[in-house]
Amino acid sequence: MDRRTFITGVATVVAAPLGAGAETARRVWRIGFLTNDPDAGNPFFRYFKDQLRSHGYVEGQTAEFLYVPTFGDPERASRLVAELLVQKPDVIVAVAPPAAHAAKNATKTVPVVMIAVGRVVQTGLVPDLAHPGGNVTGLSLDVGPEVHSKQLQLLGEIVRRLSRVALLWNPDLLGINEYVDNVAQAVRMSGAQLQSLPVRTVDDLERALQAAAKNHSQGIVALPDPVMSMQRSRVASLSATYRIPAMFPFRPFVEAGALMSYGPDLFAMHARAADYVDRILKGSKPGDLPVEQPTKFELVINLKTAKALGLTIPPSLLQRADQVIE
Repeated sequence: MDRRTFITGVATVVAAPLGAGAETARRVWRIGFLTNDPDAGNPFFRYFKDQLRSHGYVEGQTAEFLYVPTFGDPERASRLVAELLVQKPDVIVAVAPPAAHAAKNATKTVPVVMIAVGRVVQTGLVPDLAHPGGNVTGLSLDVGPEVHSKQLQLLGEIVRRLSRVALLWNPDLLGINEYVDNVAQAVRMSGAQLQSLPVRTVDDLERALQAAAKNHSQGIVALPDPVMSMQRSRVASLSATYRIPAMFPFRPFVEAGALMSYGPDLFAMHARAADYVDRILKGSKPGDLPVEQPTKFELVINLKTAKALGLTIPPSLLQRADQVIE
């Protein structure tokens, strides 16, 4: 398939105002954007570009965006980042683990700003959060075990007497085992039983939901994963089909029809990533910029899905939600 199917961008050089009798060309910065989502019109990418525009990087004038959809596939990400580097980007933004690791492995010189990547020290992306060194920095997804306890507590406010919980997770993700352990501990402390359901591919999704239903699981908790993010509408649909209330880490799942989410605000992460890109393009070295951990979390509830599942959302919980989808 033509490489342009995967890597898109429009470069337009606009002349600066005439000065001293000569025309000076304005620099156009090339910004690579590696992400799972195949649609360059997705809200996170649009928001990222809006944030950069506030710093003076205007698409078609002072910025060229090279959008590279990896579909969460590590092999595809490695292949496409190599093609991206041929276009000589000034900086690469890498969303989710497959993209970040592909960029890290492909270049030691082009700055890489990662977004929503977990266990960044443990998996070798950076040696230290405060002093990352090298060419990689950005926004880690690492949240402490208390977040998983909070997810279970919120799910338990809707599903009373929550005694069986199914966990959806991808064993192929680097560093995922620690998150699984955190969830398992939170489930044990709540007094519930945990059903572990690995999901590596799209085909695994329905089998996992069938297994959860067969086990009479009363709720689902899903760990961050590119495969499920890409298939969020299907995941939401399956959880509704099998009538299992599901807790996800990010807002887009709830917008796709899932019951609820609690986790880091991805829009806030993309805003901070734009700040990192601006600082790097103005001369800061990525290795001198500390890797940040999430500071803003959001609770999102889909009231329509709750009604379809026959669930009543306590008014106190609705009042605490950052967004209620009706």
